[in-house]
Amino acid sequence: MEAVVVCVVWGAGVYHGESTTLPSRPWSVPQIHAVADTPQIRILFRIAEFAGGVTPSNPVPFHEQYTYALDCFPMMLALLILAVWHPGRYLVGPASEFPRLSRREKKERKREAKAAVREEKEARRQAKREAKEGRREVGESGDDVV
Repeated sequence: MEAVVVCVVWGAGVYHGESTTLPSRPWSVPQIHAVADTPQIRILFRIAEFAGGVTPSNPVPFHEQYTYALDCFPMMLALLILAVWHPGRYLVGPASEFPRLSRREKKERKREAKAAVREEKEARRQAKREAKEGRREVGESGDDVV
């Protein structure tokens, strides 16, 4: 989990470096950093929670207040940030939409995929036939019987 979070934080840093040339998206940089950092904080709290062991001398694993404060609060903060500054609110314009295919285009792609599969099967069958015929020719000539 820690490795995934480190990769996300690294990606946010790369995006931050590239966003200086993109003036249309400055809102996302602090949001991405805050949302990527809150799980990191949560993981560090978890490590600290169990660093003292699960013994009666360590009150952290035995009281829910610590769990709520140290485990749930960072996640709640991340969700609150995404709720207030949702990326969908700012990703507007012609370049922000996912490409949509019409029904006709979907059917055409499906037809092309099926045709490609059919051609592959036919090529395999043809190769098998040729191999079989090659074995028969060798066997009939008497040189080599398979």
